[in-house]
Amino acid sequence: MERTTFLKIYFPNGSFHALRYTPSTTVSDLIRIVLKGRLSPYELFYHLSFAIRVTHVGKDQQIRLPSSNTNHIVNKWLHSNMTMEKVQALYGSAEELKFELRVRYFPQSIDAFAHDKATFGFFYEQLRIDYMHFKSDHVSMNDAIELGSLEIRKLFKDLNSSALDKKVNMDYLEKELGLRKFFSQTLLDSQKPRVLRKYIKACLKKYEGLAEEECVKRFCFLLKEVWNWEQEIFTCNLGAEWAVPISLVLGPSDGISYRTQNTTKLTKMTPFETILTISTTKISSNDRGLIKLTIAGSSEV
Repeated sequence: MERTTFLKIYFPNGSFHALRYTPSTTVSDLIRIVLKGRLSPYELFYHLSFAIRVTHVGKDQQIRLPSSNTNHIVNKWLHSNMTMEKVQALYGSAEELKFELRVRYFPQSIDAFAHDKATFGFFYEQLRIDYMHFKSDHVSMNDAIELGSLEIRKLFKDLNSSALDKKVNMDYLEKELGLRKFFSQTLLDSQKPRVLRKYIKACLKKYEGLAEEECVKRFCFLLKEVWNWEQEIFTCNLGAEWAVPISLVLGPSDGISYRTQNTTKLTKMTPFETILTISTTKISSNDRGLIKLTIAGSSEV
């Protein structure tokens, strides 16, 4: 009989779901259990959009800097077919790893995503938290105010503009919730409170009558203009013998694309649908590998 152990799967907001697992439990099993326990008792339409990534945090659950005696694993995505036995063989004891459930794979359009409300809601929270943690200091003032105001409008979806415009509600927003929930500290420090309040009120009036789902969609569209959140970017070399350093870009719109070091323009190699096979080979002792793709209609690999 296999030994059963407990594991915590974390969400973007810092909460977690505890579950039991055995050495033969797969990553897809973990995802299925968490989704059923926390998002919906029924199978979600976009359940395959979810993935788990892992970071080595040590027994004290603190993310560590690289060192010669530490298994330095940060934000490694786990293949859905991997067993927990395999995960721990590669990355260390589960007690020293942090497992995070995230939406990683996106459909072609936000409108399609919105039909699966549970997945779309999870994704929006993930995106908003990522934006506040990593990107909110790097967007323009106008974009930052619009993005924050859309979240405020969503939060107060049942209030009309005149109610939101009253001083008491703005005071509640500032004192009880805190503007830091919606805007970066850099923005708050750069503007006088009276001026910032004026900008926020104007933006809220602009989005008067916008339904909750439309607020979320507008947030996603606006943020994508300044940060393409659907892309994953990897640094690698193109070619085996005459290797060219590139940034490999993956995403539902871009398929498999790349850009060289001297240009910002993307060159599209192929959409995902044309890939027939993927093979990987380890070519050195420092975890470097070679990936070969077989593309439909192409004689090259």
